[in-house]
Amino acid sequence: MPGDHYLLQLKEDWNKLAAKDALWAILSDSKKKNNKWRLEEFFKTGEREVLNVLKELESLGLKISYKRCLDFGCGVGRLTQPFGKFFQESIGIDISEKMIAFAKSYNSRANCHFFVSDDGNLSLFPNNHFSFIYSNITFQLIHPSYALIYIRSCLKKLEREGLMVFQITTKYNKRYRYLNFVSKFPFLTKGYRLIKKMIYKDFSDKIKIYFINPDDIGKIVEQEKAKIILKSDEEVGKVISSRFFIKKL
Repeated sequence: MPGDHYLLQLKEDWNKLAAKDALWAILSDSKKKNNKWRLEEFFKTGEREVLNVLKELESLGLKISYKRCLDFGCGVGRLTQPFGKFFQESIGIDISEKMIAFAKSYNSRANCHFFVSDDGNLSLFPNNHFSFIYSNITFQLIHPSYALIYIRSCLKKLEREGLMVFQITTKYNKRYRYLNFVSKFPFLTKGYRLIKKMIYKDFSDKIKIYFINPDDIGKIVEQEKAKIILKSDEEVGKVISSRFFIKKL
């Protein structure tokens, strides 16, 4: 897996994005493009997100063992550090060495640790290692065949009674069906790409989003002896975003 061409290309792409505008690549607000994110403001979004997730788990009656958490696709540690306020140890992993370099330089917590991981099996960690695993705006950026491998691996690393929360994109919003239509016809897709190529000379900041079938998630969860506690869907622009709350049995 570490030598796989796709993952090597993914690593290269995200290293380029990190070098050009790391914070915008993680939170792609059009108003913050070209290094306009202020670092304090950027990390505040992570603090709010972590608090909201923990409150939501509490509202669902899901108890967390605050031992060790994993922030999958951590980028520069936007979420890893806030999680470190609650967990004994907070670990962030990312495929990009440049993102991890930024994460280490920004880190202010002794119980937060960051690692480069380009291994779909997450062999850096033993099975049953984490009490909580979280991932947001990450799996949607990975080809489904690889994203599903990573999700399975995460569940293997989750301890019994441990919890995992993650987000994926599942389909186009019905109001944007024309995009779905274009994607089904190769000659139209090719023409669309050619037009984009004429308009944009630099593709380094164009981030591709993939869709994952929720049924495939369900099969993996069942096979790994876990249970989907909640699946919530939300319209996010042109796509439907789904969040899964999963408990290891």
